Amino acid sequence: MSEPELINLLPAGVALSWGLAPASTRGPKPGMSVPQIVTAAMAIADEGGLAAVSMKSVADRLGFTAMSLYRYLSSKEDLLILMLDAGFGPVPEKIAAAQGWRARCRAWSRAVYLGILERPWLADIPIGGAPMTYFQMRWLESALQALAETPLSGAEKLNTALTLSSLAMANARLTRDMRQGQGQDGAADVGRRFEEALLGLLPLGDFPELAPLVRGNAFSDGDDDEHEHFEFAMELVLDGVAHRVDASGAAG
Repeated sequence: MSEPELINLLPAGVALSWGLAPASTRGPKPGMSVPQIVTAAMAIADEGGLAAVSMKSVADRLGFTAMSLYRYLSSKEDLLILMLDAGFGPVPEKIAAAQGWRARCRAWSRAVYLGILERPWLADIPIGGAPMTYFQMRWLESALQALAETPLSGAEKLNTALTLSSLAMANARLTRDMRQGQGQDGAADVGRRFEEALLGLLPLGDFPELAPLVRGNAFSDGDDDEHEHFEFAMELVLDGVAHRVDASGAAG
């Protein structure tokens, strides 16, 4: 397949992430570049969230008009695709350095989770399909390499990677939203207020499983570790993967 044919198959933002889209020859000599535009957009998102990013706000930061950006990007959607790709960036080397498939998967999942918390606006970018941008594919390749030594089938490895990615992204979004909701209070303080409210509500109905948990301070009994739920969920998934790995090895 020729490069022009490949470019025609891909969304413009995806093609740009691979360096495939040809530079425009229309208009005056370019005064900026796609990487400059993406960097400016990410800086705006870091400061004010994804809602603050528009073609106009990016152009203003760069000292150009909004219309001039369309010489480089066909739409804001393409900009968001490139922001998502650059926001995750290269895969940390420590993932491949971890010993054993489980340690590598754990390091990979934590890197996705913490990467989103470092740039919370990443969780607000709509996912329009399977990962196709350059760095997204590098992250997927890293997850598959983490599982390479296992007897899992190719489909099982791919589904494991996608499950861990979904888990990390969902939990990062939850942690981010909890941070915003609790303000200066710790998770334990929020949990205690939640329990106090529930203690007043539970007599209104029959909650034989929930009521003992609330009375036992299950929502506030902890060390205020906001990552506890993610760590628990990740290990639960990895336990399931380990069971599948053991079963596949025995069958082989």
